[in-house]
Amino acid sequence: MIPMDGTLQMEIRRDMSELLNQSEPLKKKEQLRTTVGKARVLEALEKTMGISTTACKAAGIGKTQFNKWKKDDPDFREKVSEIMNLRLDFLENELLSRIQKKEPGSNTLIMYELNNRGRERGYGDDRRIDITSGGNELLAPSWVLDKQKPKEEE
Repeated sequence: MIPMDGTLQMEIRRDMSELLNQSEPLKKKEQLRTTVGKARVLEALEKTMGISTTACKAAGIGKTQFNKWKKDDPDFREKVSEIMNLRLDFLENELLSRIQKKEPGSNTLIMYELNNRGRERGYGDDRRIDITSGGNELLAPSWVLDKQKPKEEE
């Protein structure tokens, strides 16, 4: 054991105190297999156009683990979000291409996907009403909103 004088002990205590008082908690270093797994699933997610279940199977990663990474790792969550935005870009381009070329056929599937995943881009019925006492906003379909409108007297 190395003998410590009072000055060294005070420096160690100060350094430990500074570490404990940091505004950001220290991040645990990620294991190599986790880093490799995240990279594999992100690559598979790009190839599958954002279909996470198929990407997880292709990468050999469980869906639960994928969701845990998305919840716990902001960088991973951001990369997944970027891939999902590429998917929306592809759908928008496909829809516009079909409109410009006046191609016959149904655009229902494209519009369904855009209405459900593209709300932040203005697609879908995004009316919100507060139906709780806690002030939380929940989505409600238009038929619910129509039923809640007061009837005008004639």
